[in-house]
Amino acid sequence: MKTATPPPQPARWLAYGDVMRLAGALAVVLIHVSSDGVARFGAIPRLDWWLCLLVDAASRWAVPLFVMLSGALLLDPSRDEPLGTFLRKRFSRVGLPLLFWAAFYLAWRVLYRGEEPSLLWAARSLAYGTPYQHLYFLYILVGLYLITPALRVFLRHSDRRTQLVYALIALGLGMTDKAVRTVWESAISGLLMFVPYTGYFMLGYWLREVSLDARQRRAAGMAWGGALLLMVLGTRLLFGWFERPALRYYALEFLAPTVVVMAVATFLLLAGWQRPSGPCLRYLANATLGIYLIHPALLAVFRDHGLTPYWHGALVGLPLSAALACLLSLALTALLQTIPGLRRVVG
Repeated sequence: MKTATPPPQPARWLAYGDVMRLAGALAVVLIHVSSDGVARFGAIPRLDWWLCLLVDAASRWAVPLFVMLSGALLLDPSRDEPLGTFLRKRFSRVGLPLLFWAAFYLAWRVLYRGEEPSLLWAARSLAYGTPYQHLYFLYILVGLYLITPALRVFLRHSDRRTQLVYALIALGLGMTDKAVRTVWESAISGLLMFVPYTGYFMLGYWLREVSLDARQRRAAGMAWGGALLLMVLGTRLLFGWFERPALRYYALEFLAPTVVVMAVATFLLLAGWQRPSGPCLRYLANATLGIYLIHPALLAVFRDHGLTPYWHGALVGLPLSAALACLLSLALTALLQTIPGLRRVVG
């Protein structure tokens, strides 16, 4: 494994950024489709459950990859900009979408799912980062963006060994925190959701200077496959041993050791993409935030109309649900991007 010594290039020069964004968005959709089948352990045919579990596990690198890519793009200490400028850019990129979609999904839960609204209900959902199941990721990004200027100062005045040590310490603390909260079922507020992911964020910056040779790429691929095997078999064992969802799903959690290995391997493998993005890839990459934000509502409608990942078997229902969710989310994102007042809410 070789590390480059020249100063980091500006974020826009990361050739693999668009590939990671698109791959991550597709993987998130696959997680949300397949996890519906995994949750029905014992209630659907065994083969369908195993296929859903395999797809779910094989996609679990998505959110950590997004966080590491954000670190690779934003933590470059040579990006010297006033604090106010940085925060205004990040608010436009993430803050506005969070405000809009939090309001949208709270309304969705009332109007579509029939939940009883109240000020306490809304305040609790917002405080715990759960206006809807996927919006926690925007809470994570907001927190990481707020500490980015301070992390840039640290990175500017530290060597790569020190950077790696502190990234691993932060990641280890995040993994430990997740394990403890899994066992004792303690929640974390939306304001602090970003803290366990700080290690991924810092590690993404460190990994941007790493390149793999052919032998190391094979080793990364083997690590990826080994992590997948442990996730699948481990989850099956946990489902047999425990009733509590937190324990059953531990091997699939974004801060579980298995997922950490898979996510780092995925980052390193995709970082080998060095071709410039063509117009099609660039367009799709720019639509990924919209796809991420919109697709859960579509999946809810699909399920209510009988289209599940196990509809006519997982070999049919799972890819069909995922493809429809991606295509319709892309179409709606493209529509919103044409409306001046709504363009910013999809990135």
